[in-house]
Amino acid sequence: MKRIFTGLLFLIMFRAAYADGDQDPLKHIPLNSSGSIWTSFGGQFRERDESWNHFQFGASGPHGVYTENLLLTRILLYQDLHLGNNVRIFLEGKGDYISNRLLTGGIRTQDADDSDLEAAFFDLKFPISKSGHIGFQAGRQEFAFGNQRLIGTSDWSNSRRSFDGVDNLITLGNWTITTFSMRPVLIRLHSFDVSDPTSLLTGSYAAGFLPALKSSVDLYWIRVDHTQITWDGIAGPEERDTFGLRFQHQISENALDYELETATQSGSLGANSIHGFMFTGGAGYTLREWKAAPRFYTQYDYASGSQKYGQDIGTFDTLYPSRHSAFGFMDQVGRANLIDLRFGASVAAAKNLSVSLERHAYWRASTGDALYDSNGNIFRSAAAGTAADIGSEWDLRARYNLDRHTMLETGIGHFSAGTFIKQSGPSSDINFVYASTQYTF
Repeated sequence: MKRIFTGLLFLIMFRAAYADGDQDPLKHIPLNSSGSIWTSFGGQFRERDESWNHFQFGASGPHGVYTENLLLTRILLYQDLHLGNNVRIFLEGKGDYISNRLLTGGIRTQDADDSDLEAAFFDLKFPISKSGHIGFQAGRQEFAFGNQRLIGTSDWSNSRRSFDGVDNLITLGNWTITTFSMRPVLIRLHSFDVSDPTSLLTGSYAAGFLPALKSSVDLYWIRVDHTQITWDGIAGPEERDTFGLRFQHQISENALDYELETATQSGSLGANSIHGFMFTGGAGYTLREWKAAPRFYTQYDYASGSQKYGQDIGTFDTLYPSRHSAFGFMDQVGRANLIDLRFGASVAAAKNLSVSLERHAYWRASTGDALYDSNGNIFRSAAAGTAADIGSEWDLRARYNLDRHTMLETGIGHFSAGTFIKQSGPSSDINFVYASTQYTF
């Protein structure tokens, strides 16, 4: 009740602040006569109701529950202070709450985090040419690259992901190069969040545009170091390097688009070597001349798996991705030992209303490896079954923008258990329904 009251108060207060329609009174508040020092305030309130039937195919947790209704609330508030053109200080607080969760796993770090610090960093930026600048940012911050397949904010999660560390950014023309050294923030429900001293994320990410190919291009190297980790029965320190390449292109005026991304992983875990690989390729076509502008698309994803438990590791590590967007919004599987074939369509059903329908078909890439969840954890062991077929998922979603601050969204999903699920344990089909209200200012 307290949480709902706080949320309603939040909405009333900021709807009143924006009652003058198109004005954004909190977005630019001068703090000196020249206006060179100014601040901005913003935030978000999101409430989502979820209903699960046969969560994880009916695998009941310690409370014997696999069907449950949940209410998740997220509140974000920030202040963005600009000291001239070169210095910026950003602070963001958060409150992530959930009604009691009795499903397998209980209340997870992605579900809840009492009032805490989402971001706190300072940013220095200086011009180096007419078309370029160099920047330096240090502190707690959110971090996302490309399509967020490997590093993302995980916005669907009630608790968004953040990192502590530093990054340097160089912009030259239409290219941006970012180097970084970060530690993931550990969410602690009833105490202050801290960075993980056992994990270090470093690397470099370049994103730009190649006129000759008329394509957006990303090139990256990402390194993860763990002081101690256990994977497939192997324990020890881990060093894993990921090298990747991504292309994205809108072809002429025919509204045909495509995206390709591939990455390899190498390194070691204890005395064992690591060799992983992922590939994703997709294409879509939009009928722009139609009023509803329907778009049809398909995508193929492959992420490698190990050939045999306890030997050299061939499983692709999901790293720190944004969950939910890649492999169906029920988040039952992740980018590890997986093949996913997706087909979908979306339409602008009415003004400010979009509707999408898509189907996923899943297989294990290697029957010698386990099935992994969206967090990269083993969900069903390799020895539990011999089949590759995991199952299929249908997702129907509708999104309505009530105004430029308020978004309403609802969806329904159905996951049909495949042969491997039936071989390896509980195998009831999963049903999932959600409805969400989000106000952003």
